[in-house]
Amino acid sequence: MQSSNPRKALFAWELGGGMGHVTVMSRIAAHLDREKFDLWYALSSPELGLKAGFDAERVIAAPLWPGQRGWKYQPVQPARSLGEALARSVFITADDVRKQLQHWFQILDQVKPDIVFADYSPGALMAARALGIASVAYGVGYYTLHEGATEFPLIWNQPGLVPERTEDAALQDINTALRELGCDELENLAQSMLGTRQLAMTLRLVDPSGPQRREALCNPVLSDVLEPSLPDGRRLFVHFQDTGHPNLLRGLLAAGPPATVYIRDLPGKARKLLKDAGFDVLNKPADLGKLLPTCGGVVHYGGVGLSSLALACGLPQVMVSTDLEKFFTATRIEKAGLGCHVGMGNLAPERLLQAIRYIREHAGIRSQTFNWAQKNRSSFDPPGAQMAARMFEKVAAEI
Repeated sequence: MQSSNPRKALFAWELGGGMGHVTVMSRIAAHLDREKFDLWYALSSPELGLKAGFDAERVIAAPLWPGQRGWKYQPVQPARSLGEALARSVFITADDVRKQLQHWFQILDQVKPDIVFADYSPGALMAARALGIASVAYGVGYYTLHEGATEFPLIWNQPGLVPERTEDAALQDINTALRELGCDELENLAQSMLGTRQLAMTLRLVDPSGPQRREALCNPVLSDVLEPSLPDGRRLFVHFQDTGHPNLLRGLLAAGPPATVYIRDLPGKARKLLKDAGFDVLNKPADLGKLLPTCGGVVHYGGVGLSSLALACGLPQVMVSTDLEKFFTATRIEKAGLGCHVGMGNLAPERLLQAIRYIREHAGIRSQTFNWAQKNRSSFDPPGAQMAARMFEKVAAEI
């Protein structure tokens, strides 16, 4: 590959919120060989790309699915798989899919990429497939399916439960849109999330595809490289977006300090209650590279990023899950004996208190998480961002 003629690569991101997706993207981009790639970005929240330091002239606003445009969906029951979640809250109608694809066709015609790196971006992946553009579907294992997948992994197994909107109904609407646009139809809904290649950046422990994934995993892209530690103290790191269920705050207060707390949308009254009780309450995100090695455990929603950092550091966790992805992550970690799962749907202060006491006082779980971290060092080193960049370069050279 000649440095005078780098391949044009488009990073695409559609679904999910917050800085997490863009932060991972920026970390990978920083390790890509710029003599080999001319990078562009199509983001559902372009302002976050600017915040991450991307060149404003190379940042494009990606189209939004209905739920991102203010359409509200109130589920009657939990989805059992990502496919069901997409069917009822993303692929709403054939018209929605058609408009999304048309917008992506315009972006791809504008940028004319040689390859698309797509993070949680079914619209970008389907558009690239329709136009014959090479693509890599990348991200965590929850939404990065294994090579050749024909269905979404079942995460919440409830036999006999009839979904509110079936995957077949969503597939029918997608194929209607594709026919209207003169494109080949999909054989199954899973193809909406498949690229030419797949790159799951996740731990084997929390990969829904499990043994079906034959291609190599990439280490998770994390904020820090942490060594396993076995602290003697009881201090916890508590991290949530908001206090949500009132029993969350009650359970934390019942468990008591020592704990360092960062809750992004924390009301003033709740902040005062925590401070008066002796908690260290932060006003901005913590430097986890410095904080986690001083802690004895982590209490959080069960997001895969913080879960992976805690696992790398050998810390037990209490996970209060709020959605299907976090439910899967929390249940897998609990099953492995590395933490406790408390569902937000049936949260009681006593249950949270019991779980926190367990990770603070049970010597067995501390030893188990420490030993797991030591045994699995290769899942964190080399760092995921560097590993992903090398894998992107390899795939781009092959396809």
